[in-house]
Amino acid sequence: MRVKKFGTAFLCILAVGTLASCGSKTKEGTKTNEKGKLVVQFVPTNNDGTMEAKTKPFGDYLSKALGREVSITLATDYSTIVEAMASKQVDIGIMPPAAYVQARDMKAAEAILTSQLGDTDLKTGLPIEGKLTNTFKGEVLVKSDSTMKELTDLKGKKIATLSPNSASGYIYPVAELKDAGVDPTTQASLTTVNDIPSEMTSVLNGQMDAAFVFEGARNVFGRAFPNNNLFKDLKVFSSCYFFSNSV
Repeated sequence: MRVKKFGTAFLCILAVGTLASCGSKTKEGTKTNEKGKLVVQFVPTNNDGTMEAKTKPFGDYLSKALGREVSITLATDYSTIVEAMASKQVDIGIMPPAAYVQARDMKAAEAILTSQLGDTDLKTGLPIEGKLTNTFKGEVLVKSDSTMKELTDLKGKKIATLSPNSASGYIYPVAELKDAGVDPTTQASLTTVNDIPSEMTSVLNGQMDAAFVFEGARNVFGRAFPNNNLFKDLKVFSSCYFFSNSV
């Protein structure tokens, strides 16, 4: 989990540093040095309330480092950060790939950086020490004792998903299932939940048969399940498409 947190924090610092070093220009072309409040917003990887407590000290750190007021807020979902960028309520948005595409198409955002996260061994699900990557994959998780073998076995099953705007939590797994001949929107039961720990819980307790998550999620959220060994209790049923990290 520290790897993903560090990736987001590092991206935020660089993005703020990049924009803070660029003043605006007057009609005569003279660069000004305006230092008003900088508003940064990002989409948290979970909604358990722990991220809110960490935004203030991080904002205080950036304010001191940049010599200007920095306000960090959390987006409630993938669409609100796009809306905030479009309405100019947010100066810097750290968002997942699908949200960025939407914001870019609305001419509300332009990517200046992408995050690098710790790479994951596709066989073990564990991080590869010292290796970073600009992309990641989606995963379909099921219980370790599941007898399903093919993607088509998900037909008629109950699947936990994230927002329809989530690349790994909805868009790409749904696309891959359709490529395999199963339309999960009509041939399975999809249930949207708040975050990945909730998805995992629903599979562990048998409420759901599968969950759409991002690559390495069992490692990232392992501490949220002190009574479970996620690598023993859950397995990767399928991996899908590579796509960009947050921007």
